[in-house]
Amino acid sequence: MTKIPSLIISGLSGGAGKTLVTLGLTGAFRKKRKRVIPFKKGPDFIDPAWLERAAGHPCRNLDIYLMGEERVRQVYLSHCFSGHINIIEGNRGLFDGVNEYGRYSTAQMAKVLGVPVFLIINCTKMTGTAAALVMGCQTLDKKVPIAGVILNRVGGARHQDVITRSIEKRCGIPVVGAIPRLKDMAMFERHLGLMPVHEHTQATDVISQAVTVAEKYLNLRKILKLAHTYTDYSPVKSCRSFVERTNIQKKLKAPVFPQLKKRVGVLWDQAFNFYYPDNIEALEENGAEIIKISPVVNKDLPELDVLYIGGGFPETMAEALEANISFRSSLKAAAESGLRIYAECGGAVYLGEQLEYKGRVYRMAGVFPVDFLYTPKPQGHGYTRIKITKKNLFFKRGAWLQGHEFHYTGPLKTSKLNFVGKVCRGYGFDGKNECMVYKNVFATYTHIHAQSRRTWARGLLKGI
Repeated sequence: MTKIPSLIISGLSGGAGKTLVTLGLTGAFRKKRKRVIPFKKGPDFIDPAWLERAAGHPCRNLDIYLMGEERVRQVYLSHCFSGHINIIEGNRGLFDGVNEYGRYSTAQMAKVLGVPVFLIINCTKMTGTAAALVMGCQTLDKKVPIAGVILNRVGGARHQDVITRSIEKRCGIPVVGAIPRLKDMAMFERHLGLMPVHEHTQATDVISQAVTVAEKYLNLRKILKLAHTYTDYSPVKSCRSFVERTNIQKKLKAPVFPQLKKRVGVLWDQAFNFYYPDNIEALEENGAEIIKISPVVNKDLPELDVLYIGGGFPETMAEALEANISFRSSLKAAAESGLRIYAECGGAVYLGEQLEYKGRVYRMAGVFPVDFLYTPKPQGHGYTRIKITKKNLFFKRGAWLQGHEFHYTGPLKTSKLNFVGKVCRGYGFDGKNECMVYKNVFATYTHIHAQSRRTWARGLLKGI
């Protein structure tokens, strides 16, 4: 059987250094002329953008809550590359999920895919206890394939030696790297965890520094060897026939004459850039011609059939968005004329009347009669489950939407808004309501992954 060399980088908690290590490994292997296919476990846009920049290849999200186990296997097999290396960055701690059993955790995904885990341990002020932590992970669920350990924040050569011997002798797995206490570690975590790669003026330098850390402190040869030999590929065997059958069906269903494509505008710049690659591809597969538009640079909307506004940070670009009066007017006029518009999170905020950010109020597009307020703490953060309760253009009444939200903004008042969704998990607009509608405009705080709802793209393009 052709092997699929893969690895998962995980930790005991958030802030363990997963993104730094994953980014460093990705860039280091790429320097060795290996094709690296990056993946990110869980719903996220910022880390995948960094990994995509380091790999020179799109980063896919894998999430069991959003997609289910079978679909995660299918997405992984559809994009993983046999022969070089696939790197998956986990999220939070290895066993952290939505309940006490770690449901939807990185550990569960490791078992579903049969991909070996490399566990990062923060070694601050500990020696032999590090082995106890590793052993705890090994014994909590023996089916999770933990292949090696990476030490982080090591105090010195003696500190590293004691911990390494303790883990290797007591746990029976190798230590494949030891990163010292780096002065710039806080910078890495702050920038990689919060700042989108395209907003970072020194993104290339940050990635280069992460690669240097990997090359200097990680055993790349050992990690690559374990990625090739450790993985149990049996969990994904059942999906091979599915993927092959799906590819054949796509070819058989290809139209003899090219169909007339629908022009789908996508707001894509520093203000709006949170898009899953799968969502854009799903639109294209359903006959969309993607047209990227900047509400900061462009003066008005071109002629479109559909407009898709993803998430992002409109608050950081609020002054520029407000200043482009002609574009805002063009967008509102298009909405009034019946243009089909679908907006998520930051996109929904942009469709409101105003946004208050750090004591200043900025004018937005004014499609919905609502003002938004940016707060220091998240208003909604985590998985969502929404039930569609009213008629609308994009989803059938009674449909269930599963996605995620992460927003610091919220509406000041919701009394004038027409909501078609009920929050059953998450927060949405006010803890109860989701999915506001005006004419052919649909706006939500929930990010939906196209692999989670296969009819999503068709609903955007053609309606239900």
